[in-house]
Amino acid sequence: MADKSLFVFTIGPVQSFISQARKARDLYAGSFLLSYLMGRVIEVLSNYDQKHIEIVFPAVINGEYNIPNRVVAVVLDYNNFQKRALGNVLEEQTRNLFRQIGDEILKKLGLTISEAYKEQIQQQLEMYWLFQDYEDYQTGYREMVNKLNEIKRLRRFQQITEAAGRKCTLNPDKNIIFYSKPLHFVNRQKAILFRHPAYPYALEEREGLSAVAFIKRMLFVHQDIQKTTYQKDFPSVLEIPLRSRLKEESEKKLLQQLGPDSGSVVFDLYNGLRPQQAAKQINTEKEKAAAAIIQYIKSREKALKKPFLSSYYALVKFDGDDMGTLYREARIHKDTDYKEFQKRLSEELCQFAAYVKRGITEEEGAVIYAGGEDFLGLLALDTLFDVLIRLRRKFAQIDMKEYLDKTLSFSAGIAVAHIKTPLKQVIAKADEMEHFAKEIDADKDAFALAVMKRSGEEVKTRLKFGQDISGLDEIHKLVKVFQTAQISNSFGYGFNSFLTEFAEVDTGLKDAMVKCELERQLMRSETEGDPSVYAKDIFRFYKHYDSIHSFMDALNVVMFLAREVV
Repeated sequence: MADKSLFVFTIGPVQSFISQARKARDLYAGSFLLSYLMGRVIEVLSNYDQKHIEIVFPAVINGEYNIPNRVVAVVLDYNNFQKRALGNVLEEQTRNLFRQIGDEILKKLGLTISEAYKEQIQQQLEMYWLFQDYEDYQTGYREMVNKLNEIKRLRRFQQITEAAGRKCTLNPDKNIIFYSKPLHFVNRQKAILFRHPAYPYALEEREGLSAVAFIKRMLFVHQDIQKTTYQKDFPSVLEIPLRSRLKEESEKKLLQQLGPDSGSVVFDLYNGLRPQQAAKQINTEKEKAAAAIIQYIKSREKALKKPFLSSYYALVKFDGDDMGTLYREARIHKDTDYKEFQKRLSEELCQFAAYVKRGITEEEGAVIYAGGEDFLGLLALDTLFDVLIRLRRKFAQIDMKEYLDKTLSFSAGIAVAHIKTPLKQVIAKADEMEHFAKEIDADKDAFALAVMKRSGEEVKTRLKFGQDISGLDEIHKLVKVFQTAQISNSFGYGFNSFLTEFAEVDTGLKDAMVKCELERQLMRSETEGDPSVYAKDIFRFYKHYDSIHSFMDALNVVMFLAREVV
């Protein structure tokens, strides 16, 4: 009988590598780069020894690089020396590739490769790999995952040898290697001034970046990366609401004429300001394009009698429910090979990820990461619910009936934020909301939405997706109700005041009193249409919540979104 081993290889750190971002492009580049490195690992492993090595997951479709950061394979008849050689080869080649990518970017930009830069690059990646001998595949897989988790708990420590100096804007435990003027006290640590005529928006004023942060920021100039599916023109958060409103081809061409960071230019000019950076780069042709966009925006505002551009967007993060447990301990149908179940599940999830990347249009938003059951993306408020409902329904259609008696689900965290809110805070809020959604009950299958207002106020709500996505659909419908009826703010103030006083009342007539007050407040407010019909819609939404306070929060979220979408 052949000696059988399971092999797992991971690259990290994932969360800090991706989330340390100031621009949406940083976020996207960090995610893409990790996936690109793992894609190369899979390529090397696939060709290393096809006779004795079989990759179980992840599945890779059409060379897509947005894949999970873990590869699992079955290895036959390898002794300890061969196993160690395989792990070392993958680790060494990954480090070399990471270093080569950085070096080529610096050479392309005409920058010096300093010793401080080399040291930061060398210390960045964390790679873990192990082999687990097995007789029963599922038992062996479970033991392998447990051991991997134990290894990761033993945090690797590398002594910091950097001299005292100013720290990176994005990665505060690393010194600045590249900076943009004016930035004081960096010359003494031999940081490199970056000014490039082709990339005037690359670094903000007074911004300083570590080696890795700079590589992420400038990843798009790398020649081999340009040949992949990497989006060189990945939109900024300012462009997300802008693209959702400027949909016609003529308007899109005007945005293209403005080039990189068109959102910054339009919002600055819209607010009566000159573009904060690279004002000299705005030539006559671009000024005409910007003027035409502003003129269109103002004409729409005149017709709508309200602001046309929204200053808010959504960062959406979702993750399959109990997927780790499913891979590790799923109760599958009898006489089913567990390895084949994992391969099939990975294939289905990869197909879903490919659908997500193809299915979100430029007007709807932009995909930062879609790998298996994980998703992170920027969405315009106008299409937020349409997109999320579409994706949730598609995920439920993943066909695993041959193996499982359950339908797959995911839970989502949504952070609605102002375009000027620091991206790091928005990322943290989306992550918090995803965890909040998963805590709703044991079955999960929920979403949580937080609105981070410019004023600093925050309102949030969570709800089960429900059968046929009814929970999310209810919020979507109610937003449309508030828009159609043009329900005034006076309704919100009056009804909230009533609910605040009524929240602690213990009476069996609570529901009837809420319904009665709803109709009364709607009759008092100026609405288009029949207030009693709207009262029924809002009351039906009220029944989804188990407390007055939860309903108040949800209603505040709905009223805010109704004001911001067109």
